[in-house]
Amino acid sequence: MKKIGILSASMVAILMVAGCGQAKKPEAAAAPAASTAAAKPAAPASGLTEWQMTHGIGPVTERVEIGPLDEELAKQGQAVFEVKCMVCHHVTDRYVGPALQDTIARRTPEYMMNMMLNPDEMLAKHPEAKKLLGEFLVPMTFQNVTKDDARAIVEYIRSVTGKDPISG
Repeated sequence: MKKIGILSASMVAILMVAGCGQAKKPEAAAAPAASTAAAKPAAPASGLTEWQMTHGIGPVTERVEIGPLDEELAKQGQAVFEVKCMVCHHVTDRYVGPALQDTIARRTPEYMMNMMLNPDEMLAKHPEAKKLLGEFLVPMTFQNVTKDDARAIVEYIRSVTGKDPISG
């Protein structure tokens, strides 16, 4: 019985070593055709457009104008934030998710809104969202906010941090 255990362990080790080799890809298949590469500009490695890299992936596809602070909109945003966001986000401190005062200083309003409105696709495809998921280890979930809710939340964060989102 002991011999069978040793033999089994040896076979597993041999199979693991044999499985570590990688077949080489033919050179022709690995390199794109020169005419294709010259015909269009190279896309980012993520496959996202420049807009998506800066402003996120989701329903917000046009610039969001940030003017003087709208106190009424900020109050609406506070109400939504307290019900849907506060469990995971604090404005000044890292919690389950990032501190939002840091987020607003690094992101466009469109990015922030797209993250609220489309977190699953953002986490699956956007390199910055993936990096945050790797850091915080908890995926942001969709909280059933509307575009208007998301814009109000951005305004609320502006009101409590005194910071505006970056423009892009």
